[in-house]
Amino acid sequence: MKPVQSDSNPNWKTPAHIIEEFTEEFGPLYDPCPPLPRSCGLSEHWPAGRAAFVNPPYSRGEIAKWVSKCFAEWHFGGQTIILLIPPYTDTIYFHSFIYPYCELRFIKGRLCFDDGGKPAPFPSMVCIWPGRQESEVVGQYLEPTL
Repeated sequence: MKPVQSDSNPNWKTPAHIIEEFTEEFGPLYDPCPPLPRSCGLSEHWPAGRAAFVNPPYSRGEIAKWVSKCFAEWHFGGQTIILLIPPYTDTIYFHSFIYPYCELRFIKGRLCFDDGGKPAPFPSMVCIWPGRQESEVVGQYLEPTL
């Protein structure tokens, strides 16, 4: 589903108060998709030991790629992942990667993203994949040698 937007810009800069709230709750945040990226967070591994905050481009097909990447980084890396997206709960990615694994926080009202001043033309939700202890991280173990 293509998000409804008032302009053609798929990038919505995260409001400062949202970043501040999550920094206070989770400590310093890694941003794999900043407003002016030097590299693509979809093709890199994210640093372990620090929560990642992801506000991806909202253009068609992009949200699903970022949701999948968030899930993969959480599944194999174990760090907390925080994702800000429109609540498209009817999508395959929502039921495959978000709903069974995340804490969901629905934002009351519409966010005013920092690039505009007007409220967004869509609602928002925050999906949080909780950090895990190293022993709980899937795929992070040594095979015994014979």
